[in-house]
Amino acid sequence: MKKINSLLQFLALTLLLVLAGTGAAADEETVLRYAMGTAPSGVFNPAFITNNYDRQIAHVTYEKLVDLMPSLEYEGELATDWSVSDDNRTLTFNLREGVKWHDGGDFTADDVRFTFEFMAHPDYSGPLFSNIAEIEGIQEYKDGTADSISGIEVIDDYTINITTNDVFAAFLYEIAGQFIIPEHIWSTVSVADAANATEMFRAAIGTGPFKMDEYVPDQYVELVKNEDYWGGTPQIDGFIFVVVNPETQQMQLVNGEVDFLTSTDLNPDTMQIYEDNGMQVYTTLIYNGAYQVIEVNNQHPILSDKYVRQALVTAIDREAIVEFILSGYGVVADTAYPPSSWAYPDGLNKYPYSPENAIELLVNEAGWEYTDGTMYADGEPVKFELLYNGDNPIRAQIAPLVQEHWKEIGIELEITSMEFSTLLDFEATGDYELAMIGNGGGVDPSSVSNELASFGGFNTSIYANEVTDELFQEGAKFINVEDRKPIYNQIAQQINEDMPYLFLYHWNEAQVFRSNLVGVQPHNLSNFYQVQDWHFED
Repeated sequence: MKKINSLLQFLALTLLLVLAGTGAAADEETVLRYAMGTAPSGVFNPAFITNNYDRQIAHVTYEKLVDLMPSLEYEGELATDWSVSDDNRTLTFNLREGVKWHDGGDFTADDVRFTFEFMAHPDYSGPLFSNIAEIEGIQEYKDGTADSISGIEVIDDYTINITTNDVFAAFLYEIAGQFIIPEHIWSTVSVADAANATEMFRAAIGTGPFKMDEYVPDQYVELVKNEDYWGGTPQIDGFIFVVVNPETQQMQLVNGEVDFLTSTDLNPDTMQIYEDNGMQVYTTLIYNGAYQVIEVNNQHPILSDKYVRQALVTAIDREAIVEFILSGYGVVADTAYPPSSWAYPDGLNKYPYSPENAIELLVNEAGWEYTDGTMYADGEPVKFELLYNGDNPIRAQIAPLVQEHWKEIGIELEITSMEFSTLLDFEATGDYELAMIGNGGGVDPSSVSNELASFGGFNTSIYANEVTDELFQEGAKFINVEDRKPIYNQIAQQINEDMPYLFLYHWNEAQVFRSNLVGVQPHNLSNFYQVQDWHFED
């Protein structure tokens, strides 16, 4: 009976949202319904978020010291402005006064200090320490040899200094770009227990333009406007993230059941449907060059060989994936940076599709045997398992294609579809061989270290290379692009050779929304820039 009641409640909510979005509700409230193809996991404390679905909730409920404009220039968010010391190591942030947390508490510099102490605590189990590791004294605090972080100095309630060990070019992106969490909430639980504080996660007490109202797992997240938002009361009354079937979401948009969606399904027929129905469509390289990959467990007995990884990517027709599955809306990935990035060097190995070359690599370099159409390693037929989330229609098409391609080189591939959250659990524990996922992307090329440095908080491929580790640290010490470029070019070349992931492509995403939704500013790093100003025209 409980499940039936839950279903009735969801259907009633959906009807209400349809009426609200069209202005037909009795109280004339306006609600924006955003379609999500994959359900968020309910981890709404940004210090613990490991996927983009939960992060989208954070983008409208929490805030950072600074934010990126669509031009990819920085502007103040919780900070009004900032200044830099003569040695380029200390940034002084003047914080916005009068900002309230969703529960009415005052935001102050102590919340900023607490956020960094939380992420550096010895018991912190989240993925973000590597983002802030350049703060002076933070490693000592993490190691338990210091009671405070020497590089963080609270001057007064609305002024804070943050000092790094050395010049850190990615300061604004990596450090000032962290979501701030409230001390008065998260200091009530030990850091060791915080990872399991489910109810606190789901309360999502932030300073953003929308605040949590209701979360129903696998169905929707309902937010209401923050009447006390420092940037002005949002013009729409509610913001609903609705979990929908990716295969039907475009028709739900056309039929008025949702108002906004993002999609990598950019085939001509779909785009024509949007155009014929007067939708607003913007396409952009997602997350400034994020890469779709088959993630490899680099500690696996035979996948640890770079020649094996090179052969496996050579045996995938990645050009065909871009042309036919992405309808040309993307570019083959050769390394962690897209060709449009200044970090992308000349002379990379493109690993063009060639089953013959793949077999040659495996036999001549990896020492495998190829007999009667079957590949053997250490005398055993080679078989791998590829994990992917089947609710992603693009990955659902790629998985069987890779299976067929590897069959051509004598390798058996088992493809296993599962919930995205389950896939992340396998990755986090290292209990996997291959997993299809999207990674990377960011304004500064140093952000790749989060996934591909041994010290990276998201290094679920367990890749380690002393050369790239040192280069990542060195590259962040310079501010001028011309000084940094040769360092990151070398990083890109090393990653291209090591192939720690099987790089597939950098992809475009479409932001599609109803013709009467006004105020949206397309942004390739955020779907919800200045969302408090969005509104529906009659």
